[in-house]
Amino acid sequence: METKATPFSELVVGCGDRLAAIRLALGFERQTAFAASIGISTQRLNQWEQEKHPPDLHVMCALKRRHGVSLDWIYMADPGAMSLNLVQALVSLGARPGAPLSARRLRHTLGHDPDEPRPAFLHEDQAGRPGFREEQAPAPLPRARRGRPPKARPED
Repeated sequence: METKATPFSELVVGCGDRLAAIRLALGFERQTAFAASIGISTQRLNQWEQEKHPPDLHVMCALKRRHGVSLDWIYMADPGAMSLNLVQALVSLGARPGAPLSARRLRHTLGHDPDEPRPAFLHEDQAGRPGFREEQAPAPLPRARRGRPPKARPED
């Protein structure tokens, strides 16, 4: 049976919303200045935010270099590799009326009350660098016996 490849456009559903959320979280209310900061036209950014076209990988790499935005966030909604400040900006953005759906979801996922303790996976290391805790690795599975499989016993 042959498996059919998933089109790239189906893999990046929601990228436009996350891109708009990043733009707003970085403080760019208008698309013009943000588009100029990553070297594209406003029209191109608008098409990406409206999900008419998937964002170009080379431009998203420029976004990562310039603003520290994780490609995992843009393409897969995973905030794990972003700085704590950027994650907090997205969570704060999620409280605003009309905020992008991805920012509202992240706010809901991470908790929204600043007086509540941080979620267990958010932390700062001893040097004060933000990051995510790695989950404790599960215990290793027992090693399989080498050699021949056991012989079947005749039933009585």
